This record gives sequence, structure tokens and C-alpha cells, in this order.
Amino acid sequence: MAKAHSVLREMLDRGLQPTVVTFSVLMNGFCMSGMLEDVPNAGTYNSLMKLYCIRNNMLTTTDMYRSMCAGGKGFIPTASCYSVLIKGLFKKRKFAEARELYEEMTWCSCR
Repeated sequence: MAKAHSVLREMLDRGLQPTVVTFSVLMNGFCMSGMLEDVPNAGTYNSLMKLYCIRNNMLTTTDMYRSMCAGGKGFIPTASCYSVLIKGLFKKRKFAEARELYEEMTWCSCR
């Protein structure tokens, strides 16, 4: 993972913008290596989920949300996170799932 991290830094130093795939591969690698402290923060998850929603890929978006919320990672979904998911689900006409997330959000008293 150190080599992957180094490549990412080199990309950024050269002005290259990593793609969603780049970040996804890195996050998966960090998680699988047990290097959770190197995984990007909740804001990064939100950005990635937004990109997947824009690309109409709700399966990956919801998988990422579940991964983010999985026990022990320390990420707590924000209102912004729920907003991304709910808008994406509405776009896909998955109203029941959107309502469930809304109810979860209000139950959790998100900010």
C-alpha cells in the first residue's frame, strides 16, 4: 500500500486528478490491509458517492454507504451523506428505499 500511496502523491504533484476508480481502489486496499487510519474521511466518501450517483450507479453508491457505516470504521453519516443517497434513489425512482433512509436520518438526528 505504501507504493500505491506514493503513486497517488506523485499524481497529485504532477497536477493529475485521481478518478473515482483510483480512490475506490485505494480505499479498498487500505481496508483490506487493515490500514484504516489511511482511509479517507467521511467527506471523501460523500464525494465519491456523489460521483457514483451522477453516473447513475446507485448499487455502488449504496455499497459504499454500507461500507462507510460498517462497525469499527468510525464514520457517522452526515445529513449531506443522506442527501446524496436520497436524491440518487429518487432519481432511480426507488421511493421506498429513499423513505427508509430519510427515516434513518431523522432517527439518528443527523446534522
